[in-house]
Amino acid sequence: MFSDNNIPSFGCKLRLEGLSPAALLLSGNIYAVAEEDDRLAASLIWGTLAENCGNGNSSCLVSLSDPEKTIAASALEEQILPYFENRKLTVLEAGSGIEKLSAKARLRRFVEELQHWKLARRQLIVVDGAELLFAELNISVLHTLRDWAERHGSILLFVFRQGGHNSNEALDGVVRWAQCFAGMARIKSRYGAASWEIFHWFNPGGLVANKTFPLRCGPEGLLEVIEESNSSMQAVEPAVDETQIIAVRTAFLPKETMPGEWRIVNDDLEAMPALVSGAVAATVVLSFTPSTNFNLVARCVFDLRKQCGPRLKIVIREVNSRFRYSQETLAVRLGANLIVPAEISYVRFLSLTSMVQGQVFPHNLPASYEKALADAMPEQEQGYLAPEDFTRSVQTILERSRVLNVQNAMVRLPLAYGLQPFDALRYCTIKRDGDLCTSDDTNVYVFLYACRESDIDKTLDRLFGLPVSELFSTEERYLTARGIEEGIQEFEDRRLAGNFPDLTIELAAIAEATVRPERTAAPLAAVEQKGPATVRYSAPPPAVRRPLPLRGTPTLTDVSVTNS
Repeated sequence: MFSDNNIPSFGCKLRLEGLSPAALLLSGNIYAVAEEDDRLAASLIWGTLAENCGNGNSSCLVSLSDPEKTIAASALEEQILPYFENRKLTVLEAGSGIEKLSAKARLRRFVEELQHWKLARRQLIVVDGAELLFAELNISVLHTLRDWAERHGSILLFVFRQGGHNSNEALDGVVRWAQCFAGMARIKSRYGAASWEIFHWFNPGGLVANKTFPLRCGPEGLLEVIEESNSSMQAVEPAVDETQIIAVRTAFLPKETMPGEWRIVNDDLEAMPALVSGAVAATVVLSFTPSTNFNLVARCVFDLRKQCGPRLKIVIREVNSRFRYSQETLAVRLGANLIVPAEISYVRFLSLTSMVQGQVFPHNLPASYEKALADAMPEQEQGYLAPEDFTRSVQTILERSRVLNVQNAMVRLPLAYGLQPFDALRYCTIKRDGDLCTSDDTNVYVFLYACRESDIDKTLDRLFGLPVSELFSTEERYLTARGIEEGIQEFEDRRLAGNFPDLTIELAAIAEATVRPERTAAPLAAVEQKGPATVRYSAPPPAVRRPLPLRGTPTLTDVSVTNS
């Protein structure tokens, strides 16, 4: 294979305990791994590097993110540090401006850097952030890289980063070139359960394809694969109550006919677990109405799922009411199979309920309802935060959102000409936990927890007391976890280099004046303050709505005029 240089082949393996031989990496090949969980990806990367170095081989990490952060996330510092000291492990960080280079220029620089640092021969080379370094992968580039790996007897492992549940997007651009990779896999993380999904993986024993293994992070920070037993792979025998459907009365509108074959019960959520005691694969239909307490519904779903197991089907129908996105996500995490939107017709509701027959709940339940609720709720913060606190809170919420597969959004709003941040933020009223705002010198930033892209416009209109178009000149949206992380990092870099205003005291004074108008003083024309916003103008008094005069109706007192 390596006739050019007669370099003997070598191999290593991914640090996935319990997985063999579908974790072997052989020299002269390229492998691709996508990730949905930063912590698990960090454990895989640094655990694999430590494993290879521990076997006496040299390794290199090419990182487009901060290596110190990924090491800290892996909790493997003690294992890694000795290999830095004995020079078995080399870490190269991509310099600034690489995103401006063409695909050919990036490839040329990548190879030149490896040769410069004498990292070509018999090396495990991990590229963390391959979606950025090789943003324009094509068959020519991959052939060049594979030929280079074969000549030097090295292994190239590409890690494609994509925050949250969009890791399939990270592989979309390379699936068409699957024949160039000796292995392609993904770390999948949904609702607290992780798995190792193999698309294909060649090894000395043959080919492993379309295989999924449950995954967990062990006590020492290393990834462990849980092999499925043969018994778990056997088909499950049909249950006698497979076709039984139990529904609460409030799941139907007044004019709708309740199916005769369904068992209709009173809407007593606390008594529901006792009513379905002993059920194995029945279907339970609950309702969410304007008078429904969400906590009671969520608790009922969790208790039913924990009591009856994964084969029970739980359907929740929205009746003249709608779940919030965060509530919908939590209900699924707690055990619901299906949530029927309020817009769905009665006939479609019946059809959807019948379609869940035979389903098995695929997620791991939280240890307790309280823990699930705590994990699902965002930080108990809302409204304006100082720039430093805003960065910290958004990063914390993003980490928590990964577990729940929750989509968030952040919007950068450049101020209209002549306005200061305070002028816009004084009209911003936030009442929901997890929704945050802050500002720099010329922009207002709004973070919206559990908010879909389609809901951003109406949410902004609700948050600001004046039209958004009057306060801001334009907007920039960050809609993915990766995009928000990059936007926050850019904001934090500028914050550290500059001096963004902290408007906590000023906005708190406005809020107090709104609650207690008797304490407000007469408005001043201008208020001198320290900081970059040197002059803050108090808002003009609110306009008084007055009906327009009808045509022909005098608007002023009629005064007769006589000729002198």
